[in-house]
Amino acid sequence: KLKDERFDIEEISEIGEPIAPKEHARKFVSQCGVIVRDNIPITIREWHKPKGGGESFVSDICKRELLKSVFHNFALPTGLGDAEKKKVFQWTLNKMAEQFMNYKKRLYQQFIKTKKTPNFEDVQYRRIRDQWQEFKDYKESEEALEKSAKNKLNADKKQYFQRLGPGGYKTAIPKWQERDAKLIAAGVTPCTSR
Repeated sequence: KLKDERFDIEEISEIGEPIAPKEHARKFVSQCGVIVRDNIPITIREWHKPKGGGESFVSDICKRELLKSVFHNFALPTGLGDAEKKKVFQWTLNKMAEQFMNYKKRLYQQFIKTKKTPNFEDVQYRRIRDQWQEFKDYKESEEALEKSAKNKLNADKKQYFQRLGPGGYKTAIPKWQERDAKLIAAGVTPCTSR
């Protein structure tokens, strides 16, 4: 956790993503993950309220508290309008939802699927000790297995796959540009179609 450190975000993208300074933007994303793992039980099944109801989800009140926690350590650029702030808040909540889902997916892959149990003495797993059995029971339930099978069928219909890694184009393009500059400096014409 960052405790009482403060970091200024100087630039926001059009979609509300903090992008500069890069080091602060990386800390921002990392802090989103820490806050969501520390505050949302793994037994919560959905980020958004399900249309049919019945399943547990992260409430709007809780999401506001998560945002307060993040912005305790990060200051947005001065002069940001309400619409721009709303985009930042929405981007932040989307990032938290993604990190929450990925965290539960990692727990499933590392432990439930391999029939292992986390070492609850390890600092990163201590907070889930009391939630583990309920999480495991649900993941092994008929309901969860049916949902997983349905999601797998939908995923199998996918034709195009992103293979750029977690940073996507944002991290790949600078690498490509650097590689192309080296090739040009060496007198080689780089391939420009990707």
